Amino acid sequence: MPRGGRKTDKYRLLEKRGTGSYKEYTPWLKVHEFGSKGRVHRLSGWKVDRVYEFMSDLEVYYFLLRQWEEKVIDIREQFPLLPLEETLLIADELGYEHPDRKSKNNTVMTTDFLITINDIDGIRNVARAIKMESECRKPRVIEKLSIEKKYWENRHIEWGIVTEKQIDKTKAINIYNIYNDYFWREYNLYSDESVNRFINIYINIMNEKGYNVIQTCHEFERVLNWDKGEGLKFFKYLLATKRVKTDMRIPFDFTKMKVYFEDK
Repeated sequence: MPRGGRKTDKYRLLEKRGTGSYKEYTPWLKVHEFGSKGRVHRLSGWKVDRVYEFMSDLEVYYFLLRQWEEKVIDIREQFPLLPLEETLLIADELGYEHPDRKSKNNTVMTTDFLITINDIDGIRNVARAIKMESECRKPRVIEKLSIEKKYWENRHIEWGIVTEKQIDKTKAINIYNIYNDYFWREYNLYSDESVNRFINIYINIMNEKGYNVIQTCHEFERVLNWDKGEGLKFFKYLLATKRVKTDMRIPFDFTKMKVYFEDK
């Protein structure tokens, strides 16, 4: 193995990276192996029990928004465009230089996200490249994206580019701010019966408090004899699991947030 933990494509192939789906999937690239220009992130999945790897804030925002959608059932990040020979052929056909060909060390290309959707049209995959709009105007980036586009066209899979202009950053940040609270029940080892009892108590108190989130949290803590701050954590769990609804397009402000309950 190369020094510093960095792996070659040969090792990634041996590890069967980029194969499988759901919890069996492992991304082709991992954050500790990749020289990202921005911040990198690792997050545990809500719908799929595995750790996801992201090379930028923009990738995280996009992931959060897609995971929030009920119709999205699987997300595979850093998906490899294999076999390598195919993207080499596509590059030749388009008259473009394949990544790292000049160094005689051709690199396996990746698509940022391969997303599995289950809706009225059935189960299908869509592929998405995540780029800052300014990057999309660079000639070399355009060439690489053209190779990527043709690869997915050959498989009759919808492909597209997503820039910061198509991403609702406020909604993504709101989801990020309650992300870890999704695992509140898991951390506290409560049963379904206990959680349902807490929810009923919370709803009754919220009705009494005129849907004032902060007052409800304080009274909820008093009734259950919970530590200060635990009521708000429970409320954020309710938001993350969609037991409580709010307008996710508005920056969170718990002092004046408008919320409502809706049966799942």
